[in-house]
Amino acid sequence: EGGIVGPDLTAAGRRFSNHDLVETIIDPSKAVSDQYQATVFLMESGDTIVGRIANIQPNAYMVQTDMLDPGRFTRLKVDEIEGKRPSKESMMPADLLNTMTRKEIIDLMGYMRSVGEIDK
Repeated sequence: EGGIVGPDLTAAGRRFSNHDLVETIIDPSKAVSDQYQATVFLMESGDTIVGRIANIQPNAYMVQTDMLDPGRFTRLKVDEIEGKRPSKESMMPADLLNTMTRKEIIDLMGYMRSVGEIDK
């Protein structure tokens, strides 16, 4: 279905080749959609926080910093932000395929290729 964490993948198998799908999983930062681009926040404390702004409040940003735990937010006070810029890195974790077996990867690709197919 997609949503705040990532794009709708229903038609991905029809829109992209196997090569492109695997390449995107292996190197998610190769092409990052503006819609899912993270922001790098430079804080007065010297800390750097990277995440997607999920909610803007009058004096703070609620930021998702871990896409594996999208319900957890980091609250950044606006007056403590020294600067911000778009991130060149995807919020999608790199090396996801390294956590999967060969069979799981084949099953994932088969699922992505089949989702959204029209029954005949």
